[in-house]
Amino acid sequence: MKYKNFIWDFDGTLFDSYPAMIESFMLALKEENIEENPQTIERLMKVSISTVIEYIHKKYECSTEFVNRFNEIRKQIEIDMCIPYVDAIETCQRIVDEGGRNFIFTHRGNSTIELLERHNMGYLFTECITKENGFERKPNPEGITYLVSKYNLDKEDTIMIGDRELDIQAGVQAKIKTCYFNNENKPAIDYATLTISTLNDLLTSDLIKQ
Repeated sequence: MKYKNFIWDFDGTLFDSYPAMIESFMLALKEENIEENPQTIERLMKVSISTVIEYIHKKYECSTEFVNRFNEIRKQIEIDMCIPYVDAIETCQRIVDEGGRNFIFTHRGNSTIELLERHNMGYLFTECITKENGFERKPNPEGITYLVSKYNLDKEDTIMIGDRELDIQAGVQAKIKTCYFNNENKPAIDYATLTISTLNDLLTSDLIKQ
């Protein structure tokens, strides 16, 4: 099976953004005089940011001001810390060179575009669906179905790529193919169409339809 349309998650899939996000979260906690296990924060954050925020809110009754402060700190430090994964640029470029299209569906806001432009990757994406579009968060497939409809994408040729189960769930609900990016030996997601451990696997597996 080969694919022409690649819908990417951003954080933890195209960009190694978790170190900056975790450090920002820990700094915000420190300002609240809260000590928390960094491994716990990392584990929950890799489920979703809303999951780790809910955990902190229930455990420490943190206000919305904590979330605002976390976002402020993240904006300050991630522009330098958040970088593309190895092979991300090469993989997306190869897709374009062979006549395919790249899209992004992320919960992140406008910083998605800023980071892509900072690393000269913006031209590789036909459209980026971010928080600013107002679609429901994954695993709701609303952002995917919008792209499928707008660009008349053949679902058999379209694949959602992400590092979390909610990415795969969104793809399944949209009735497109799914690719689980598991670069940290996390538990398998058996119902994903395929699983890769590096982005280069998309190239070496000859999955790009010409």
